[in-house]
Amino acid sequence: MTSPQLPDRIVIYPDPSQNRWRFFVMGRATGFACGDFDLPSSVGPDEVRQAAEALLTELGPDLYDADLTITWQPPDTKGWIGGDIKAASQPA
Repeated sequence: MTSPQLPDRIVIYPDPSQNRWRFFVMGRATGFACGDFDLPSSVGPDEVRQAAEALLTELGPDLYDADLTITWQPPDTKGWIGGDIKAASQPA
């Protein structure tokens, strides 16, 4: 079975107007998906990174037939954090 195209990037960012952290996942061939974490915008970036990693760890094998990893960049001046998504390995 051929795996679907993997997403390339994830971006997480605080949304103070909604008091939440939001995310979007995108790829050249996959389009994008977005949503929010059940975390207030006052939570620090480390906790939100962990939530994003948990989300992709859970969804990767089901949606992409692969374990996914994220390499994070530092936050920008507005608090937005980008990450590159890669397949860690193919599940057995």
